[in-house]
Amino acid sequence: MTSNSIQSPDALIESFPTPSLPVVQGEPTYPQLADILKALKANAASIPSSQGGGTNGYLGIVVSTAVYSTIAPGEPFIIPTAPTQHPTIPRNSTEAATSTIVRRHVEKVREWKEYNNIQRALKKQLATAIEHIYLDAHYDDNVGYENVSIHVLIQYLFDEFGDITPIDLRANAKRLDEEWDPNQPIQTLYSRIKEIQAYAQAGNRTFTDHQLVDAAYTIVYKTGTYYDDCDDWLDLPSNDQNWTNFQRHFTAAHRKAKRKQRTTQSEGYHGANAALPPDPTLQADNEATIDALANMATAMSADRATMGQLTKSIAELTSQLTAKDTEIATLKNRLRGTSNNNNSNRGTRHTTSNNNNERNSRFGRFTDRGGYCWTHGYLVSKEDHTSENCGSKGTGHQDAATRNNNMGGSTYGKPQT
Repeated sequence: MTSNSIQSPDALIESFPTPSLPVVQGEPTYPQLADILKALKANAASIPSSQGGGTNGYLGIVVSTAVYSTIAPGEPFIIPTAPTQHPTIPRNSTEAATSTIVRRHVEKVREWKEYNNIQRALKKQLATAIEHIYLDAHYDDNVGYENVSIHVLIQYLFDEFGDITPIDLRANAKRLDEEWDPNQPIQTLYSRIKEIQAYAQAGNRTFTDHQLVDAAYTIVYKTGTYYDDCDDWLDLPSNDQNWTNFQRHFTAAHRKAKRKQRTTQSEGYHGANAALPPDPTLQADNEATIDALANMATAMSADRATMGQLTKSIAELTSQLTAKDTEIATLKNRLRGTSNNNNSNRGTRHTTSNNNNERNSRFGRFTDRGGYCWTHGYLVSKEDHTSENCGSKGTGHQDAATRNNNMGGSTYGKPQT
């Protein structure tokens, strides 16, 4: 593809599966925004791209990085960057090497221009569907929406007008625990989880790939139909236990279970006409044996699940102990500093209020560095230790907690007001 083949934003819109988005009258609602997002994702995915695994087009510019990782595990969508005006050709390069450098530079320029035109096309669609007043916060009088991405605009609309509360997000998360009927197509389970993820994304609380897999595995396991398939899944390398492979693995398992069920029903129907009356004693023995085997299988599977939960609990306790060790070390340092101050004052008869204030100011700067962590409290570095990047998160840790909104987190070291 050459630079001459790059489509304009208007031409791209005409080529989209949904050229015209539904127009929203007045303040947008969550259902309306969800429909618009669905159309924008399909439009972006319709334009081929080698990024992100090469099978999802430009979908990666509409959804978040976390969501895309569940779509194409291990194949991140890398946003193109502006290339230099001219290719950089090292001195004494051969003709073949120079040709390769020039060709790659031309492709980078083409990809950069295409990416920007797709952004412009999607943003133009969104601006046509939503009244200007509801996007005005990101509109610049000089360049319009040129310096803001389509993903940022969409997330802003959901944050401001999606009307999604923490209670709603918690209720949405609980849907991951709802049972599923194995007599239904397994796609109904996938569809439910997809809806849950979409709602969580709209509320800026996207589930990770592992969270989706763990939830779906638990649902499938509890049906009691796929014990062997669950064991086979756990035997896979951890890197292969992603959401895409989960759907592939258990779709095949569901198909196999349905085929076995149909075969069993067919054999039972044709054999019934020629069957002799069953021996009640033998039948009772058979039923007892079947029950015993079923109980053994359930116990073995439960043991595996228990071990997995125990391992998770040990990891959480280890994290909590590490956090407590850090708090104890901090307290020891504070006590040591207090003891040193007392010793220095023991031989001094006159200690003024100004000296006390100066020492307390120095001590305050040493201990309170302006940061906050949900697990470790206020005595952490603002730059190096936040709730989001904490390396020892405790149970119930909230990544979004800050000094202004600790979300019920630790109050250790909180400044006195």
